[in-house]
Formats: sequence, C-alpha cells, structure tokens
Amino acid sequence: MMLFVTTITFVSVTKVAGKQNPRDVYYLFEVTVQAALNGQSAGTGPVKVTGHFKITTLPIGS
Repeated sequence: MMLFVTTITFVSVTKVAGKQNPRDVYYLFEVTVQAALNGQSAGTGPVKVTGHFKITTLPIGS
C-alpha cells in the first residue's frame, strides 16, 4: 500500500476582488510544502520532499 502525506502551508496570500470578473483573485506570495512517500523496498525509510517558495516580485498591475 502506498501512503503519500502532503502538507502545504500558505505563509502569505492576498485576496482582492476581481476587476474584470466578479470572482475574487488570490495572489500567492509565500508557501511551504512538505511531503513524504513511504519506502517501497524492505528496510527503506520514507522519501521526504520539502520546499519553500517565495515570490520576490509583485504581480502585474499591482
């Protein structure tokens, strides 16, 4: 059995009302991702993946 656990943490998100479309617009500025997949071979531990992404430029039109 394959078990895959993922955690996504939104550190910085801004929500604004859409101008041309009535739906809200979300600008994602910073996110942390952590994931683990159980090892498939005997005696192996989980494969872990971590990442931190941060946008350092403002979106177009801001």
